[in-house]
Amino acid sequence: MSQDSIESLVSPFDLDNYRQLPNSLKQVIRNNVELQLDFLLEDIDRVESPIEKIFLIYLNDHETSPFWENSEGASLVATAQFPVIIGKHSYRVDFSISYHDTISSLTSTVFVELDGHDFHEKTKEQAANDKKRERLLMNKCDGLLRFTGSEVYHNPQKCVESALSLAREKYHQKMVLKNS
Repeated sequence: MSQDSIESLVSPFDLDNYRQLPNSLKQVIRNNVELQLDFLLEDIDRVESPIEKIFLIYLNDHETSPFWENSEGASLVATAQFPVIIGKHSYRVDFSISYHDTISSLTSTVFVELDGHDFHEKTKEQAANDKKRERLLMNKCDGLLRFTGSEVYHNPQKCVESALSLAREKYHQKMVLKNS
């Protein structure tokens, strides 16, 4: 089967077209789907809270969306439970979302924190610690977004899109500065 005939079968992709594919190509598709599922399940095991799992699932869903694409050739890398070392202190942000251009070495990173009620700002001391941590983290990234558990639970797609949009915006700002 020629490359053109394979492309005509899978574009636009639907179940009827899939059924017409050669078995060897179907197996490649199944292998890729299984591999992606394995990666997602490993990531889900690494995150701690239900809202982090929800955010991660929606973030992975956007991997194939227009939010993930970048015409300048930069790649988008999202990492759950991202370690950040500041002086003698070690922190872990819920998510780090970075655009990185290997040609220009330009990188822009946004941290995303998901604040479940059980872990954030229940007491004055927790609130003070959260604010101090936030100030320290802001010096290690280009932007920091915080979402409440309710925001993630009620509209996870909007939260993910906001985070990806901010990461893209910060990358473009750096590109403009670099090129001016």
